[in-house]
Amino acid sequence: MSQTVIGTAGHIDHGKTTLVKALTGTDTDRLREERERGMTIDLGFAFLTDNITIIDVPGHEKFIRNMVAGVTAIDSAILTIAADDGIMPQTREHFDILSILGVPSGVVALNKIDLIDDVEWLDLLEEEIGEFLKSSFMEGAPIIRVSGETGEGIEELRETLHNLSAKAKRDRDRGFFRLFADRAFSMKGFGTVVTGTVTGGSLNSSAEVELLPDVASAKVRGLQSHGEPVDEVTLGDRAAINLSQIDRAVLKRGSQLAEKDFLKPSPALGVTFSLLEQTGRAVKHQQRVRLHIGTEEVLGRVLFVEAGRKRCDAGETATALIRLESPVATAVEDPFILRFYSPAETIGGGRIIDPSPPSRFKTARPWLESLSGKSEEEGLERFFEQSADRPLTLSGWTRRWQASSEKFLTAAGRLETVKFGNSGDPFITLKGAVDRQLERLLEAVAQFLEQRATRRGIPREDLRKSLGFSRPLFDWLTEQLTREGKIQVESGNVTLSGYSVTLSSEDSAVTQRLSDILKQSGYAPPLISELAQQSGANGTDIVPLLHILKDRGEALKISDKLWYHKAVVEELQTNLRTEFGDAGGFDVGQFKALTHTSRKHAIPLLEYLDSQHFTNRDGDRRVFGK
Repeated sequence: MSQTVIGTAGHIDHGKTTLVKALTGTDTDRLREERERGMTIDLGFAFLTDNITIIDVPGHEKFIRNMVAGVTAIDSAILTIAADDGIMPQTREHFDILSILGVPSGVVALNKIDLIDDVEWLDLLEEEIGEFLKSSFMEGAPIIRVSGETGEGIEELRETLHNLSAKAKRDRDRGFFRLFADRAFSMKGFGTVVTGTVTGGSLNSSAEVELLPDVASAKVRGLQSHGEPVDEVTLGDRAAINLSQIDRAVLKRGSQLAEKDFLKPSPALGVTFSLLEQTGRAVKHQQRVRLHIGTEEVLGRVLFVEAGRKRCDAGETATALIRLESPVATAVEDPFILRFYSPAETIGGGRIIDPSPPSRFKTARPWLESLSGKSEEEGLERFFEQSADRPLTLSGWTRRWQASSEKFLTAAGRLETVKFGNSGDPFITLKGAVDRQLERLLEAVAQFLEQRATRRGIPREDLRKSLGFSRPLFDWLTEQLTREGKIQVESGNVTLSGYSVTLSSEDSAVTQRLSDILKQSGYAPPLISELAQQSGANGTDIVPLLHILKDRGEALKISDKLWYHKAVVEELQTNLRTEFGDAGGFDVGQFKALTHTSRKHAIPLLEYLDSQHFTNRDGDRRVFGK
């Protein structure tokens, strides 16, 4: 059953709790101190129907933190205004908080009308409220005259809430289970219990969850919703979760329970925020502030990323890196409330644009600035561009974008993307990025061949590193270009299709001398450094020239330091078969005696013959391959 969560809001002593009791029959002032003081201190919960939950929040300015914890997950609001008081300071602050958090709708309960005999006063107050709500999410919202004490107007309010709940649902689900704890306690015979409103996905009894920001695992022993045991809780449900394998001491208001591998704690956040028009405060660079995220309050310092910005004034919007005094786990697009450090008052709020930005401000600054002013879709495109040279797999994206694979694919489906690799967990990247990368790869190969005329091609790994591509991306790109007939890969080198080396007369002469030296030196050719000196070859060009001889079928690479003439190696293989064929093989001593070589040449030659399966090593002997 789809759940709707409605939260109260309003100034202290405007009758929110009395109103909830009149609507539901439940007194949400559960604490002794609340009853003694006649005021709500902590959150209270009641059920209007099986699928409508009401969260009652405190109105006193000292308990704004508790109020924010309550309204984080609501779909709609009952803005309660006492007829004998009108709009008061906490009315405005609560309303600002609702606006910042993106609550989509609400109703005004003009309460305590039993204390007012003057109907004209109520008419004037309604006009004032209408003016107050103008150009806000509650512009034109119904204003219901009620009395929590006498019950007048309660049925009309209840009916209005029913109608409101039918269209009040917010699409805040990122496809994985998520719950911000608003209570955590121990029950005798049960153990640890956490309560909160499910803000994403679903949870089954006996499932495993992750506790954040402490990154601890726990097992679900049992679930309750609306005071009854259930097998599953889903988006919008008020849930009581009985946990095992977890220490009660690590749980608190502000803790999150989430499906594993979607969220991770971060000591910094990339954010966009706006200050309220009516605030008398400004936020300066590196100023300490309070952030309310979910049911958590955390302190941090604001570092503006826009060039030249030193402060944000009332009514302005800014993008910033916020360094936190304790880590939190958030997701892209999570809303937050910004409060002044001292005195603690609401000054604005915003949304998360990167839950795990680069740790160094110098690196984070241009990245976060590129996200400034972007929509969620545009932000995802920037995330794709950021990882273009090292694409993520689908499972990697679910962690980076904090969304289930289904939700991520839906979001990515609005962009032109390409998938490659394992079909079960493919790499996903932008098609535009791939087109540019294919061009870069071709240009890099062409430029290399132009600059190194004697080279047949560029080594694969050298090319990959010069481009900065991840190995899976590079392999896939080269495969695409090979299939299209634009490049070819030979002996680990990448070259343009149809490319042939055109040697100068000097290089042709050096190449011929190299061939002659290798052929004349037989089984003991000079090392490359000596070969370069004897042939007059340039130290950087000798290997490319040897590869040209290899392509012509005249030379073989035996090791990094030794090359042989191909005719010499073929002659050696014939002589070995003739001399030791009947014995089926030979040992190292016999090989050295036949070739008149030392270990410097004998061992590399033997290892080469093994690699070609001409011989196979058997202890101290080599036996002939088939």
